[in-house]
Amino acid sequence: MKADFNEKLFIKEEYYLDQKANEVRKNTVLSRKKLSEKLSLEKLKDIIFNEELLIFISSIQTQNRSELEPISQEEIQMKWESDYKNNISLNDEAILEDFPNGYCFFPELWSIKYGKKLLVLYYNH
Repeated sequence: MKADFNEKLFIKEEYYLDQKANEVRKNTVLSRKKLSEKLSLEKLKDIIFNEELLIFISSIQTQNRSELEPISQEEIQMKWESDYKNNISLNDEAILEDFPNGYCFFPELWSIKYGKKLLVLYYNH
């Protein structure tokens, strides 16, 4: 997964979610405000296709930390139908066998500066 916006920044910088402090960090805190709005698949698609976002995939999670790998919004949009749409879980729990290819993503929205949003897709397989 490659981020085509400012790739050098992502190569040098480390993004992660500090579970203990409940903060999204990149050497400094990016966000302390997880949005509590309940997402529907339609609402998530609308946000991905119509709002400016920072998007991260988290495939490594521990009790205190989730590693965040940046992915471009354009890549998510291009692969929405094939890789994401049918693999999003909007519940707190999921049975992986219920999803195509046995994996799913749990989405989480965070607020960052100037009303922009950050989307974390927790990858589970």
